[in-house]
Amino acid sequence: MNEEKNGTPEAEQEELQTPVVEENPIQPEEPVAPPAEEPTIIYRWDYDEEQKANKKRKGKSALAFAAVVSCAFLIVIGLLIGVLAFRDSFSKKFKTMDTTQIAAKLLPSTVLISVSNGTAGSSGSGFFISQDGLIATNYHVVEGMTTINVKVYGSNQSLDARVVGSNAECDLAVLKVEGTGYPAVSFGNSDALRVGEVAVAIGNPSGKDAAWTVTQGVISAVDRELTVETTTEFLDYRMIQTDAAVNPGNSGGLLCNGQGEVIGIVARKPIYKQIVTGTGTTADILYEGIGYAIPGNGAKAIIDGIIKAKTVDPISAGLFKRRPKIGIGVSPIKKGDAWGDDGQKAPATGLLIVESKTSSGLEEGDIIVSFKGKKVADFETFVEMLYSCKCGDKVQLVVYKFGETSPTTIELIIGT
Repeated sequence: MNEEKNGTPEAEQEELQTPVVEENPIQPEEPVAPPAEEPTIIYRWDYDEEQKANKKRKGKSALAFAAVVSCAFLIVIGLLIGVLAFRDSFSKKFKTMDTTQIAAKLLPSTVLISVSNGTAGSSGSGFFISQDGLIATNYHVVEGMTTINVKVYGSNQSLDARVVGSNAECDLAVLKVEGTGYPAVSFGNSDALRVGEVAVAIGNPSGKDAAWTVTQGVISAVDRELTVETTTEFLDYRMIQTDAAVNPGNSGGLLCNGQGEVIGIVARKPIYKQIVTGTGTTADILYEGIGYAIPGNGAKAIIDGIIKAKTVDPISAGLFKRRPKIGIGVSPIKKGDAWGDDGQKAPATGLLIVESKTSSGLEEGDIIVSFKGKKVADFETFVEMLYSCKCGDKVQLVVYKFGETSPTTIELIIGT
């Protein structure tokens, strides 16, 4: 009755009273605030500010460039100072030896040469240029000799030598002795010589009585010109002058620098010259402290040519210049100048022949006005044109014969 009274069974009532719990209840979402808006930036170009910025950038670049240049400059200066400070270590030129070291090095390379032709004999000097017995000397030491003997330093043994070849114009010869292991010299650069630097000569002045003599001096002059006259020309030799004592017997011996390198071959010793005094008498003037040597560079070129049996031009080797002779003496004359003693006037400017030793038709009193088609106005021009010729060249000269007013053409063979 009670169940019906309530109209619902108790079980159902309890079921209705029990709350229903969901496993994943949906939670209400929290409201999300809208994203904040980014501020709007407005750019404005300012010319003055841009210029200031550019100036700052340029200033920094200039400073950086200046710094780089300064560093490079300091590095270069440092290198130069280092090279100057240690140049003695870098340059062989400054590694000089004292005379005792030079003597110890080169005395064994120097030889005493004794020669004879059956009736007469003499002596000279030479030095080894190769380990197999080749010896350099002067041509005049062995000229015309049939017997040549060589003595080596520190030995009494005499070795027979033969002439490999020679060059008389250059006064050079190459000899050969049998054997090997000889102490050969080394050549230096004679073109680099400076006046005043050390020079040492080794040779045999007076032959065996003063064999292997060492003398020291300096380079007194380079390119000293010595003229030798032949029948057809003048030879202007280029020589090294030294005050290192040399005498007859030193001929063919070596002249070396402070590094013990051969830079010349002793060739001449002027002993004296004659002068005419005010009273008309002659007097002999003795030379002291003057000796001459053939420059090493040119001598080596000729020697190498002799050994290889090849002709080497001495002029290209720098040993001398040739000046062909034409057998006349001249003096400048201008048009209208007195021409002879009879009051005549020179018809043209040129060179008056005051001396003639030629049979070519040139005579004393003639005036040369043209040489090889070119006018002759002064002595220097004439000499320059003459020295451009070689012996045997045929040239034409235009001259006024003494007393004539018309020019004459003469063909001349240079050197006759």
